[in-house]
Amino acid sequence: MAAATTIAKLVSEAKAGDADAFARLTSPLAGRLVSIAAGVVGNRDDAEDVVQESLWKAIQHLRDYREEAPFSTWLTRITVNHAIGWVRKRKVRPEGHRIEGEDPLLELLDRQCTADPSPEEVCRAQELRSLVRQAVQGVDPKYRIPFCRYALDELSYREIADEMGVPITTVKTRIHRARQMLRRALRRHGYADAA
Repeated sequence: MAAATTIAKLVSEAKAGDADAFARLTSPLAGRLVSIAAGVVGNRDDAEDVVQESLWKAIQHLRDYREEAPFSTWLTRITVNHAIGWVRKRKVRPEGHRIEGEDPLLELLDRQCTADPSPEEVCRAQELRSLVRQAVQGVDPKYRIPFCRYALDELSYREIADEMGVPITTVKTRIHRARQMLRRALRRHGYADAA
């Protein structure tokens, strides 16, 4: 309860124009926001720009924040929407780069290798990691974001729906479609048990 009270107090102060209160609200969320934005735009540099622009939008619209959802959810929604808009405006495909050390799916694939893998197993695991990365980055952000937030970040359907501002049924449908796209992409490369 104390944390919620502190956040509510900081929100109130930030709405009154206290820049330090806004910084204290957003600083703990910055790393997570950059990771989320990088998943959409494809690289850390652009993700950092997207987050900065999203924070500016949040400052401009802070008075519109109604406190029905947690502040972090509201700010994440702004970031996700801005990142999607950023990709659409530039009409580019994400580069497929991930922030080093922040790829839980690839870490999972690494753990699936045996303790003393054969050269063939190492080669196959590297190939699979590369294919998974390409397949995930090839999925439209509309489907990729909810899939990654569910499968990698382990958020609930409700949390994702709140972040994206869509109904739970939409989240479930988008995750299902992302899985189908990933399965097809991996099956084309001979992974029959994919996704």
